[in-house]
Amino acid sequence: MSRTLVLLLPLVIGCGPTYDFAQPSFNENASKVPEPITGARRPQATQRSSFDYASLPLIKPSTIPKAVTMTLSGSTGGAATRASDGYVAMLDVGSQRNFSEGPWGLSAQATGITPFGCAPLEIPAPTPAAPSGALNDIPIANLTKRPGDLAATWVAIHPNHKKPRSFEVLEHTGTLDNARCVTRATEISSVTAVGVVPGILYAYRRCRDASPTTGSCEEELVLIGPPLEWVTSTGETVDKHLRPQLGSFSRIVVPVRPSTAASILVHIRQSELFKWGGANVLDGSFEGATSIQLTCDVVWASSDPAPLASVSVAAVSGPALR
Repeated sequence: MSRTLVLLLPLVIGCGPTYDFAQPSFNENASKVPEPITGARRPQATQRSSFDYASLPLIKPSTIPKAVTMTLSGSTGGAATRASDGYVAMLDVGSQRNFSEGPWGLSAQATGITPFGCAPLEIPAPTPAAPSGALNDIPIANLTKRPGDLAATWVAIHPNHKKPRSFEVLEHTGTLDNARCVTRATEISSVTAVGVVPGILYAYRRCRDASPTTGSCEEELVLIGPPLEWVTSTGETVDKHLRPQLGSFSRIVVPVRPSTAASILVHIRQSELFKWGGANVLDGSFEGATSIQLTCDVVWASSDPAPLASVSVAAVSGPALR
């Protein structure tokens, strides 16, 4: 006798409203054509280039015998800052920052910055009882021990040392003498920065907090450029972001570490660029732009021996994005 095998297939029954898969689901009252988002378009880079990060010069202690001295005068709100020997300098004392004015002038945005002032004290003349009473006679080694002195750092550049592909930079560590309103350097470092955007943006490396035993350190990329309309970066710490980067020139510092990336974006007014002397390196695509945008990206993959770095330049045809 033959047997017949019967397969019973389960019947799946669903419940719910019917759905027309041919009918798209959207609001009939809304436009079926996507509307573009209004606002200024992101500037398109017209010049791109990479640079060898590992070959950038490293700033080192200098043998220059004479430091650049900064002198402050006036009160806060009407202060004046001067640098010696024709240098242009940026002075940091605590969270405050002053610039001396150079041939490029101050940034158009620097009017909102209130420099801190210093009123010199009367220095008593030496007497037979105190032949070394004048403050000029105090040795540098004892300067930090005298009450009233403030720790200070300042960076100095000289207009005559600026070339399209190189720029000499001096960094000072020392004190601000509150009595005489002048700086005194205890350490000077120097470097010839490289023009990563020739005539506009210069770069060098710093080694911070070096270990006395292993020599390892926290490496930083330093960029020197013209007065800026504004600046932002992913690498700077919050306290550095709060300091004004607008003045006689700009200096941006970002840490560079393995397995990290950093990006720096700045806007420079064309008027500032012409005074800085870098407009001649731009091609005709920047004609008529109110500002230019510079972007510097540094990426250090964990598998790479050194970071990859690049810069791009774009024209901003309208007011800078804020």
